Amino acid sequence: MTQSHSIYHPQLNHQGMKVRILAPTIPSPPENWLDPDAMVHVIPAGVCPSVLNAVPLENAQASEAEFSHLGQAREFNEPAYQCPAGLEPAAGAVIVEPDGRVWIVHPTNQFGGYTRTFPKGRSEGQTLRIAAVREAYEEAGLLVEPFSFLADSKRSQTFTRYYLARRVAGCPAGMGWESQAVSLVPADKLVSQLNRPVDHALVTALLQRKSEWRGWFSDEPWLDAVESAYFANPGSRKLASGHRVIYTIDEFRARHGIWPTRLSMDQSLLHVLRREVFSPLGWSRITDRLQVDGDAAGSLIASDEAGRSYNHEEATCNKPTGIGADVWIWGVPLAG
Repeated sequence: MTQSHSIYHPQLNHQGMKVRILAPTIPSPPENWLDPDAMVHVIPAGVCPSVLNAVPLENAQASEAEFSHLGQAREFNEPAYQCPAGLEPAAGAVIVEPDGRVWIVHPTNQFGGYTRTFPKGRSEGQTLRIAAVREAYEEAGLLVEPFSFLADSKRSQTFTRYYLARRVAGCPAGMGWESQAVSLVPADKLVSQLNRPVDHALVTALLQRKSEWRGWFSDEPWLDAVESAYFANPGSRKLASGHRVIYTIDEFRARHGIWPTRLSMDQSLLHVLRREVFSPLGWSRITDRLQVDGDAAGSLIASDEAGRSYNHEEATCNKPTGIGADVWIWGVPLAG
């Protein structure tokens, strides 16, 4: 979506000159940030929430030393890299969020013919991992940690190694002049936002690993703090009653392809969940998503207005892949 007038990027280019944006992007409404199924579009110096998925969104000043530290922060194996003759080595980052969305950038004035793409750039003598971190910061305003190899991509001038990465700091509103916007996009909508087949291939590689998504964030140090905010006490997260709710919602979505709108249960279970399992904040996040009642004696049922339903007693729930009910409700993987 674009505005009818042109503006200048708040950051100067490498020659110290102002960069005119010919067709500025329109930012998305604030409510999109908290909806895992919605896209977010951020413009330079735009408005962002203070926190997303328990990680602060704050402009960060980064140095080469910081890029180096983040590029080496996590140990993982990757295949040997061999850049074909005639191409230059480059690296990029596919930055994933716990809520199932991915960050992409809008090159200013569609530079290189890209309407949107993943952050990437030439290695410029740095290691590929460090280069990926640098490009994520320069193009998206985000500080990231690469944690896994994703794919190699042959481009017109470069042979680019892409890493999966997690955001640890920064804010997309601080994007450099090379980007006129940064977007947060649900993984299953990425292809519709990317105009180059080479990027579509990266999406395919990403979605082939969707079953791993929850595990990518299971060791986040901030999960303990989030748990204490959403659960009644340190042991509540492990209570079976809470897991029954999460897996009932997950099973409804697995069977019907959409999230439920209503959760019905026994009055005694309703009391336990509100008083012993979830904190007031944690419970409010549930009721923000679902209409909850105690009208299902002896049962736990997820349903919607179309009459679709799933009763927890019908069968053993499958462990969810990709984003689960806990991510849909609280923005982070808490079910464990």
